[in-house]
Amino acid sequence: MLEMFKKLSSRERNMLIILCSLIFLYVIYITLFETSMTTLKDANKQLESLQSREDELNLQLATYNGLKNRYGSYDINELQKILPAEGKVPEIILWIESLFADTGLSRPNISLNLVESQEKHMQLTLTFSGPYNSIYSLINNIENNTRLTKIERVNLNGNQGSLNANLVVNVYGQSFHEVPDGQFNFSNEALFRGQ
Repeated sequence: MLEMFKKLSSRERNMLIILCSLIFLYVIYITLFETSMTTLKDANKQLESLQSREDELNLQLATYNGLKNRYGSYDINELQKILPAEGKVPEIILWIESLFADTGLSRPNISLNLVESQEKHMQLTLTFSGPYNSIYSLINNIENNTRLTKIERVNLNGNQGSLNANLVVNVYGQSFHEVPDGQFNFSNEALFRGQ
């Protein structure tokens, strides 16, 4: 090989040296520069990802601060009463029953429906009868209770002394135990033996 190199003219040797140098530089370029560029691109992608995560967290923090300024600071135990992590059907029924007892109304017939929407809630349909003032007091107690609720619909029939009422109340929670159809009977007769 060395003999072949010596047989070449000086111009050919220079060209060959330049070619070998270019090949050597190209190999160095590929190994060093390309890997550095790939590493840099990966670092940029990670930086963009972290910046978008930071933006999300800043938005959540701004939302939190806005809510805190608007509604004040709550204790975690207070929040668990307002919006429980796990809604328990018997607890909800006992709560409704106590509201009825406090207003002097007869116990209602209760039907339950779990609603899976953006805001999970248990929809209670309460059927009962009583005087107007007691029903008004019951609605007021439901609306002013610490538990997060919404009265969806109120239907009243009869006269002021004796009304038949149908009340639909949404009780909100982060999750509820699902109640399969027909598994539980939440009627007045089944729950309270008609008392």
